[in-house]
Amino acid sequence: MIMKKLAILLSFILSCLVLYSQPDVTIYEIQGQQDVSPYEGQVVNTYGIVTGVFSGSYFIQDGEGAWNGVYVYSNENVTLGDEIELTAEVDEYYELTELKNVSSFTLLSAGNTLPPASVLNTGEINDEAYEGVLVKVENATCTNDNLGYGEWELDDNSGPCVVDDMGVAYSPDIGLNYSVTGPLNYSFDFYKIEPRDENDIVIMENLFFVSEPTQINLEQTSITLAWETNIEATTELFWGTTPELEGGHVSVSGNVTAHELALADLDPSSIYYIRPFSVAGADTTTDFTRPYATVSTSSGMVKLYFNHQVDHSVAGEEMAVWTSNITDTVIYYINMAQQTLDITMYEQESDEIVAAINTAYDNGVQVRYITDDNGNNPALDNLNQNIPVLYGNTEAIMHDKFIIIDAENEMGAWLITGSLNHTINNLGWDYNNMICIQDKSLALGFTLEFEEMWGSDGADYNEENARFGAEKTDNTPHKFLINDIPIDAYFSPSDNTTSKIKAAIDQAESNIEFGVMVFTENSLGTSIADAQQNGLEIRGIIDYVEYTGSEYQYLKNNGVNVRNYLNPDGSEWPDGPVFHHKYALMDFQEGDANPVVITGSHNWSASAESINDENTLIIYNANLANQFHQEFSQRFNDLLTPVATDDHRYALTYEWLTINYLNNDFIPEDVDVVAEIVQMP
Repeated sequence: MIMKKLAILLSFILSCLVLYSQPDVTIYEIQGQQDVSPYEGQVVNTYGIVTGVFSGSYFIQDGEGAWNGVYVYSNENVTLGDEIELTAEVDEYYELTELKNVSSFTLLSAGNTLPPASVLNTGEINDEAYEGVLVKVENATCTNDNLGYGEWELDDNSGPCVVDDMGVAYSPDIGLNYSVTGPLNYSFDFYKIEPRDENDIVIMENLFFVSEPTQINLEQTSITLAWETNIEATTELFWGTTPELEGGHVSVSGNVTAHELALADLDPSSIYYIRPFSVAGADTTTDFTRPYATVSTSSGMVKLYFNHQVDHSVAGEEMAVWTSNITDTVIYYINMAQQTLDITMYEQESDEIVAAINTAYDNGVQVRYITDDNGNNPALDNLNQNIPVLYGNTEAIMHDKFIIIDAENEMGAWLITGSLNHTINNLGWDYNNMICIQDKSLALGFTLEFEEMWGSDGADYNEENARFGAEKTDNTPHKFLINDIPIDAYFSPSDNTTSKIKAAIDQAESNIEFGVMVFTENSLGTSIADAQQNGLEIRGIIDYVEYTGSEYQYLKNNGVNVRNYLNPDGSEWPDGPVFHHKYALMDFQEGDANPVVITGSHNWSASAESINDENTLIIYNANLANQFHQEFSQRFNDLLTPVATDDHRYALTYEWLTINYLNNDFIPEDVDVVAEIVQMP
């Protein structure tokens, strides 16, 4: 009888295993040779070779050519060439066939040869059959270098295709020919090639810039540019004080690949337009006309402010300044204006700040004001009606936060920026920084950006000429030397700011701390995760972890010590203040060779990179990096501090009680809980 029961039980278990096991299907079968997978909504078991790895996702392929690739939305730790087997749900995510909710994963082997890329014409890319498949286009011309969201366009005369930046942020040059390889993704009505790194993008030209011209050895009366070409070529430039390059032609003898050329006898605190180029035979490098700034004779004073308490126990040479009334600090600087006051501010709710602006205008200061076309600006109702206000960026948001004071005044020019909006919350309970720099060259550089949006260099704006968002061009100086502090300035979306932030992360040697409101940019998440794997000491804070595509969980899965910003009672926005900073610091400890701090308006998101108006400073200075470290340490330590609320109940002797004593407490992650029951006398 016992044996019979065991046999029946075993038979039942085997039946259940057969009933609930998932079917083994090929990727070809999952794709189904149609737009919608025949397995949509079902859980399947499949296998393949990993052909592309991205932040929080990867592509696999089990054969060559059409219908043999698929996108996997999951966080498994895979590498190119891994052969894997997985059980997952088939989903159609906005018309992209994908595998998600992986319930079983097995690494079968590693280091396998990848399937060969399917070579297609650009006009063939927009084909459902190649979704998820490793593809390649050859000798295609860049016809648009900025489609928005880090995307660019190639065309080999068969029709355009889109290249995306999920794996690498790349800055192509219009008119150059490229060969590009990567898995084919789909989003927002377009198929997109996803290069996995810069090796997937090959320039197909006889002569081109290997490294684009950049300013080196910054001086007050000279500008030196350096660049590199793929073959030996001449070293030449045209220059002038306007984009017409009326100054003439300069060259040095000889053909080289590493180029360096200086302009001498220039004026300090000035902007010059230069077109560096090289020639080899009948070939000339692409047009790279840009403005560059000489070093100013200003004081170079830098003042940094935070609006909440900082941790002075980790201070280096200077204790960071924090104030509970940063509104007064903003007004203090506005009151300095004697000739001009240019303001870009996403939102304005402070009647006190508006009153200070009105006073400046009444005192004869020329005031120009730019804000977002759909922002919250009730205080501007009280702005003097004679002050022109331009409401801009109808396609996204005008998210800049900078003030330029007396740009033409050598000792009176100030640039004020940071993460601070002039809203009641940002000025008060939200966490923000504001940096103020006395430097004419920097102020003039920001004025160029202001006037591109303003559409005019005069007192009144010109809406027909005004450019916002993706319509802007890379037309400002980027390199400054201020009181011996190197500072880089970048604007979005024209300047590929994300690639500059990524470069700073990739060059870090010892440590990184980052504090950002939004972190959804895949390439930056990958760089942080790579730095963690390389042994750097990393800590981070992210506020809006609930945003779609947040890098938070990806970073946690890769061992990064990153925290979700919470209020002291464990609640989250909108029930408390926002961690509104957008900063990062690298190699900030005493003795580190190359300290860096990044701040500005730029969240680590695709929108900040591609469609919003944003501004960013990258500052190479140990003292300022340490002051941000003081701010970060205070915020991070706050997130490690439990908040316990007393729990007590009265009961009769021998009466049983059930108390959920953790229900109303804030217990940070990684904090152990020890409960003690005390019997009251």
